[in-house]
Amino acid sequence: MSLPLPYIWAAGVLHLFVASVNFFAIRQFRYRENLAKVSPIVREVFWVQNFYVVAVLIAFAALCFGFAPELAGQCNIGRFFSGFLAVFWGMRVVVQVFVYDSRVKRQNPRWNAIFLTAYGYLTVVFTLAAVAGAS
Repeated sequence: MSLPLPYIWAAGVLHLFVASVNFFAIRQFRYRENLAKVSPIVREVFWVQNFYVVAVLIAFAALCFGFAPELAGQCNIGRFFSGFLAVFWGMRVVVQVFVYDSRVKRQNPRWNAIFLTAYGYLTVVFTLAAVAGAS
């Protein structure tokens, strides 16, 4: 039995949300001001990696919308990729809780809660999808 498709579609929406937040982070975290203090190559690597993160998140969203039945557990490769996404987002929960500066999280409790909820949802949905069709 596979996971209901609306859960995967909601995950696609969350991927787009997380991707879009990267554009607001530029101003919020004063990237330009902070990156002015580093060497040009570090600045360039940062911007390129940021671009690739956004591109990958958009691709994850496209997979959720275009291949929801497969990701929901209807085939082995879909279950494998759902398992990958479960681990990917599970690790992101760990980073949110244990790595990011506690002061910043206390200053922005709503955003911290929103991100933890989003990452937690993605972890749970893709874990369920990965095991849905395996039984």
